Amino acid sequence: EGGKKLKAFQVVVLFFGIPALWVVQEFIRVHLPAIGFGFNLLGHSQTALLPVAQTARIFGDYGLSFFCALVSSGLFLLVANAEETKKPSLNWAQRVSIILITLAFTIAILIYGNYRLAVPPSGDAVRIGVIQGNIPQDDKWDLSIKPLIIEKYKKLSLLAKYNGPELMV
Repeated sequence: EGGKKLKAFQVVVLFFGIPALWVVQEFIRVHLPAIGFGFNLLGHSQTALLPVAQTARIFGDYGLSFFCALVSSGLFLLVANAEETKKPSLNWAQRVSIILITLAFTIAILIYGNYRLAVPPSGDAVRIGVIQGNIPQDDKWDLSIKPLIIEKYKKLSLLAKYNGPELMV
């Protein structure tokens, strides 16, 4: 007597549904009024893997988050066991399908990413000056300190101007 096997529909819903729900909750978290934060999305974890990060050009942060969650969801389904029997809850065809789909996504992303990295940049280089005032969070919204903050940014901008930037950020 084997463990409870998942039906094909259940596998598809878990494999693609969990990543989709993850992306929905990230989207909601980012767009919540007054407390929305657009940082620390799952896709941001891929910035160190440059070939993978290139796909953000097409799919954005949410696409990268979906990919990360899809790989995690697939790994979970591959190792998840039926509680009462400790036998795999997927049949061999379901396991192979998950592995092949995950590999196909991964290979496609790596091919595209490596292609993008191999394309030389076009256009002329632009000198950029970046200003960071390093204002403590508590002081940032204090109106009495506003003139001091503006003065700090003016001084930093004038200092950066000596390097001849074409764009100041």
